[in-house]
Amino acid sequence: MLRLIRSPTFQRQLATRGISSSRTLLMGLQTAKAPLTSLNNAATNAHLDLNGTLEEVAARYFSEASAFPEFSPAEDTLLGQAVPLIPDKVPIMDAHALAEEELTAEIQQHFCESSDFPEYTPAEEEAMLHKVMQM
Repeated sequence: MLRLIRSPTFQRQLATRGISSSRTLLMGLQTAKAPLTSLNNAATNAHLDLNGTLEEVAARYFSEASAFPEFSPAEDTLLGQAVPLIPDKVPIMDAHALAEEELTAEIQQHFCESSDFPEYTPAEEEAMLHKVMQM
């Protein structure tokens, strides 16, 4: 990096921008904050309003080792803030699966013990009852 700062092309660009020496730029680069980590970027993109970086927030909550040792305190904080905001996925059901679920629910209401007619399954008995009722 130092070689880049001392290159003639870079020096010309510094001069056009009003920075007289590379030492000033080097000092500015060294005192600048480190860029956000990918976890901090994820927290920012999710609009979590952490009031600081994940490391700062985690330092407030974790004075000891993490409760979940597979995650760092920053990762724990991100998960603790982000997971409740993730909407639950509603399973996509086709008509067949929906009918099967309704039939199973109805079967469970009527058949809590073994069937009176063991030659038929509870689903077959329920289907036969519906068929007889419709006739």
